[in-house]
Amino acid sequence: MRHRYLFLLFILLLIEINTFAHVIDSLRSGYYSATDVKVKRNCLSGLCENYRMMPLDSFRTYVKLLSDLSRQSHEPGDQLLSNLYKGFECLKLGQSDSFLFYYKQSETQLPAYPAIQTKFVTAYGHYFVKKNQHQDAFEQFYKALKLADSQKDTLYMINSKLGIGWANMEMNQMEKAIIWFKDALNTTNTIAFQTNYPSVFTNLASCFGALGQFDSSYYYCNKALELSRANQDLSSQANANFIMGNLLMVSNKYKEAEAVFLEGYHIHQQIGDPFFIVSDMAQIAIHFANTNQYDKGIEMAKQAIAYAQQHELNAKLLLCYDALATNYKYSEQYKLYGQTMATMNLLKDSVYKQTSELAVAEMNTKYETEKKEKIIQQQQFEIKQRNYALFGGLGLFALVGLVAFLLYRNHTHKQEKHLQQELMKQQDIASEAVIEAEENERKRIAADLHDGIGQMLTAVKLNLEGLTDRISISNPDDKQVYEKVKLMLEDSCREVRNVSHNIMPNALIKSGLGHAVKDFIEKVNSDKLNIQLSITGIHEKLSSNVEIVVYRVIQECVNNVIKHAQANKLDISIIKDSDGLNVTIEDNGRGFNVSNLENSKGIGMKNIKTRVEYLKGSVDIDSKPGKGTLVAFYIPV
Repeated sequence: MRHRYLFLLFILLLIEINTFAHVIDSLRSGYYSATDVKVKRNCLSGLCENYRMMPLDSFRTYVKLLSDLSRQSHEPGDQLLSNLYKGFECLKLGQSDSFLFYYKQSETQLPAYPAIQTKFVTAYGHYFVKKNQHQDAFEQFYKALKLADSQKDTLYMINSKLGIGWANMEMNQMEKAIIWFKDALNTTNTIAFQTNYPSVFTNLASCFGALGQFDSSYYYCNKALELSRANQDLSSQANANFIMGNLLMVSNKYKEAEAVFLEGYHIHQQIGDPFFIVSDMAQIAIHFANTNQYDKGIEMAKQAIAYAQQHELNAKLLLCYDALATNYKYSEQYKLYGQTMATMNLLKDSVYKQTSELAVAEMNTKYETEKKEKIIQQQQFEIKQRNYALFGGLGLFALVGLVAFLLYRNHTHKQEKHLQQELMKQQDIASEAVIEAEENERKRIAADLHDGIGQMLTAVKLNLEGLTDRISISNPDDKQVYEKVKLMLEDSCREVRNVSHNIMPNALIKSGLGHAVKDFIEKVNSDKLNIQLSITGIHEKLSSNVEIVVYRVIQECVNNVIKHAQANKLDISIIKDSDGLNVTIEDNGRGFNVSNLENSKGIGMKNIKTRVEYLKGSVDIDSKPGKGTLVAFYIPV
């Protein structure tokens, strides 16, 4: 009889990571038919692990049964397992503080149980995503990935990569999220480990939809629906419903979209996870706005805001207020629209204080560097092993040993060169990540200025004009004040637009380097500073990295001339040939002592050198007091 239960345990452990539709039924049947406590525990653990495939009430039942079993066994590992799934239950219910209680209660014992630790750390990452603390979420997901990698735990390697992709997606970093989701798909070809693939497919569909790549979104959405229905994965099915609803909206199939939205909403209500329910409500509210059902949309958006506040889902408030603002705007309730936009801007400030994109980029680089260093250490270890073998043979075979030593030296030099190249490559990756994060931050700030404050000022102007249509201003002084306020609003709109374009110029994104520099020079050119620009050989867009670096260096140099040089003439030359780009920037200003640059506290010239060297280029600065300044740099293309 005992052999029968050992065999059953082995089967159940395989079923726990299977992707077929009978997972839950098999585990449930195994639990009720077993008499061995360990077999029962493993069945319950498998049921809890597949929580996405069942309603909340069923999940809570299995968590309670597992908790009762753990109290009977008196084994610390069983108690940790019980705490893990109690924590999962709290996350599903939106009870973040209760999850934190179970994690802190278990934290000191987890290193002794690596498999449970990996699952708990992954759940901790989910906790931080739902709290909108993305930097902390990344830290936990990377930690879980390292743990899973060290244990060869393929399932949770997929889980961790899925979590990193999810956190990127919540930060609107769709391209990075896609890389991680595809990495999760490529972790293994073994079908037994593909339990989470419906979730990966829904997230890929969502990312491609957000990027406007609807064919790819439709492809992955269909795969998600097919696999989630086959696996009875309710959570992934509901998420896929909302993605499909959005795709139907793009095709103007509003009636079909609404039916699909409501089906997904009812499934999420059945599962009971507030994080997804509030997203559903906001999405349905936006659907109502697009189908002229404004009263329904406003009511649904207000319910979503109240629901998010009730469950402390601050990460979702922006989405809810955006749905409310959209309904106000489409229904021409401009005063309420303006008030809602003001609330959204306050929320954005709060959200961005909790997320540092630069820190996330550095964390990703750190993970990749550690991974590469591990490979390098293994290579060094193998070199040492070969070294011992060679020196052992020297005592017996002197002549052979001498030849082997020469071969060894040659091989060592090659290995050292290879290691140096790998380290330089990692430094390049780190520099690229930081520069990319800096440019992304510029894009975000420019978008916020243009879409946030710019739209608010426009709404205020519309309300002001609407007010004067209803109220006649007869007093000349009052009318003068009105015209002055209106003029100030128009000037503010232009100023916000100019600042956002300076931070991330549209000309650079749309038309390329030549047009962007011309646009920038036209705005700067004045009677006090005459700028002559010459561009030769640029007939098409260059790579985005080269264009951004060259534009930023020219921008920095021109700003330096305006601030410090006291010049009245500035010549800029950009020449592209078959080898690369040659750029010279020469002014007739007061100049300076170049030798003082090394001790300068300013970061402008240091930024110029860092950016050019990142592209394997070179910089030459020639200046003397009273003789003007020449900055010349070359970038290979």
